[in-house]
Amino acid sequence: MSWGVNLDDVAAARDRLTARVAEHTTSHALEQLARAHAWLGEDDAARRRWREAAEVEEEHVRRWGREDATRIARVGSLLLRAGDADAARPWLERAVRSELRHDRLAALSYLLGGFDAAVRYAGRAVEEEEASYPWAEAVAALARARRDGDAGAAEDARERFVALIREERTPPDEESGSGDYSLFDWLEETFRVSDGAAPGGREMLERSGLLSAEPAPPRPAPAADAGPSGRGSRTVANPHPDGGEVEARVTVDERGDLEFVLDPQRDLRAAIRRAGGGWHAWLGDTELPGEFGGPRGAKRALREPLRAQPHGQWAVALLDRLFTESYEL
Repeated sequence: MSWGVNLDDVAAARDRLTARVAEHTTSHALEQLARAHAWLGEDDAARRRWREAAEVEEEHVRRWGREDATRIARVGSLLLRAGDADAARPWLERAVRSELRHDRLAALSYLLGGFDAAVRYAGRAVEEEEASYPWAEAVAALARARRDGDAGAAEDARERFVALIREERTPPDEESGSGDYSLFDWLEETFRVSDGAAPGGREMLERSGLLSAEPAPPRPAPAADAGPSGRGSRTVANPHPDGGEVEARVTVDERGDLEFVLDPQRDLRAAIRRAGGGWHAWLGDTELPGEFGGPRGAKRALREPLRAQPHGQWAVALLDRLFTESYEL
């Protein structure tokens, strides 16, 4: 049976997230709650929560006072989802002026209405990968459809995003942290292009073949300290996209924190650390937004920032491999 979204599960997630943000507000939890509201057809509540998420993220940018392009873009994308394109534009334009990978520039150009630029940047992103890059190819297909007013091309783009969603197997209420759109946001955008406006969540899921009548198997939430039980380091030799191999390493220290060296030559590092009763994700020396109930949630938060790195898909796959290795120490 193919993977799909059960709206009763989304409603249950909405209720859990509502209780969670009442106790401890984070932009990630607010974004997930907003997306749950949106796919349940609760549009006013969704816009309100997206704006709240943008306000929390904006405060983080102002407090730290630095040009973190991913956070800046995230403020803009959240405001855009809240329905405030005028407020979103300065944030998105500010992010585009930063040094970003071509795939990120493709997405942000699309959000700014630069569809030719989106196609061009997505093409460069595919060239850089020197292999298939389905996400960039899907963004390019949608940008061409939007530019040309081609409903059939938008449907083709939809099929591409559906395939990515099936591969990720992440429901909309668990998506957060992207500097542009999540996969389900892009799916919704394909309907805006093909239909002129997005229908309700149920109809979009039905027409995409993603609506499931069966609830997902229950997944117990991991305990806050459900990290690897062992301590130590493990090094793996991994083929590099540029040729040769890298000696990648994961270390679990005495506290149980996980430290990853993904590409020693470029000093590409990541970490999953415990603090304040939760888990936090780090890319290099930068802490990513959000607090997570377990290390797997923190690992998921690293996916989008890693994809923004050179050979991003390779880095995500390597992180997954090292994470698995950490549980075998």
